[in-house]
Amino acid sequence: MVGRGIHRREVISLFVALTFSPWRNVREGEPLHQVNQETYGKRGMGNVDPICPMCGECEESMVHCFFECKEAVVLWRVSSLRLDPSPFQGTSLARRIVDMSSLFSDPKWWNTFWSVMWGIWLRRNAWLFSGKRWRLVDVADKAMSIVGEFEITKQPRQSGNNSATAAAHWKAPPFGVYKINVDVASFDDGFMGLGAVARDHEGDVMLSTCMRINGVDRVDVGEALAARHGLQIAYDAGLRSIILESDCLKLITALQKRSREASEFGFIVSDILYLASMCNSCQFSHVRKIGNSVAHYLAKLGTSPELVVWMEEVPQLVQDFVNFDLIALNF
Repeated sequence: MVGRGIHRREVISLFVALTFSPWRNVREGEPLHQVNQETYGKRGMGNVDPICPMCGECEESMVHCFFECKEAVVLWRVSSLRLDPSPFQGTSLARRIVDMSSLFSDPKWWNTFWSVMWGIWLRRNAWLFSGKRWRLVDVADKAMSIVGEFEITKQPRQSGNNSATAAAHWKAPPFGVYKINVDVASFDDGFMGLGAVARDHEGDVMLSTCMRINGVDRVDVGEALAARHGLQIAYDAGLRSIILESDCLKLITALQKRSREASEFGFIVSDILYLASMCNSCQFSHVRKIGNSVAHYLAKLGTSPELVVWMEEVPQLVQDFVNFDLIALNF
C-alpha cells in the first residue's frame, strides 16, 4: 500500500495520467521530444530539442527527467527525503516507483515524494518555457511547504473561525454546474492582472481568461473586478449554472449576504449580483489560496491590456496547476 490506503498501482497510474496528460498514450521510455514536437509544434514553437533542457547531456525521457538528470538527483538528495534514486534501476517510471514502494510506506514520506516530483516538473517547465532557472534549494523548500500546508488543512478547526468553512483544495462542482475561480495579481508598476478559469464536474477546463487593468489601488476592489470579469466571460460563453469561487473572504461574504454598500467595492458587488441573477443558478464559495492557484497564475499572466480568452484550455505555464488540482481531487 502507498500513502493513504491507496494501492500503489492506482497512485502511479493516477500521477502519470494526470500530470503527464500530453503524453497519456505514450510509452514511458519514449523520448519526450517526440511528443513535445507534436504537442508544442501546433503552438508555433518550432523544433523541439531532444536533449534534456536541465542537464544538456542526455536524451530526455520520463525516467531521465525525474531520476537520472543530475539536477534532479541533486534535488532528491537535498530534499527532506535525502533520497538517492540511483539504486532503483527499473526501465520505466512506474517500475522505479513500485520498487521504492517496497521500501517506503509512510504516507507523509509519499506526500513529500509526490511534491518533490511536482517541483522537478515545474522547474523544468519554468526553464523550458520562461527561461527561469529556479534554485534547487528553493524547489526543495517549496515541496516541504506544500506538504506542511496539506497537513495543516487536515487539522480540526474551531467552528467560530470563518476561514474554517473555506475549502483547503479545489473541489469539482456537481454534474451540470461549472465552477469559476477568480483572482487578482498586483504588479510593481501599479497595474493589476485579472484571472479566471471555468471547470466542469470532472475538472476539465471550459475556458480561461486574463487581462490587465489600471487605476485600481485597493486589492478588495481588484478581487471584485476579477469576479465580475470571470462571471461575465462565463455567462457570455453560455454557462448558466455556476459556482463563483474566490480566496477573498470579504468578497464572498458580501456576495452571500447580498450586501450593496455605497462604495466602489459595493457597486462592483452589485454588478456581480445582477449577473448572477441572470443565471439559472449561481452560488458563491470561499476557497483558500492553495485551492485558487490556477486563477492566481492566470492573473499573473494578465500583463497586456488586451482581453485574452482560451477555450477549453489554459496557457502551458498554468497547466501544471490544473493537473495538481486534478490529483488533489483523488486523494
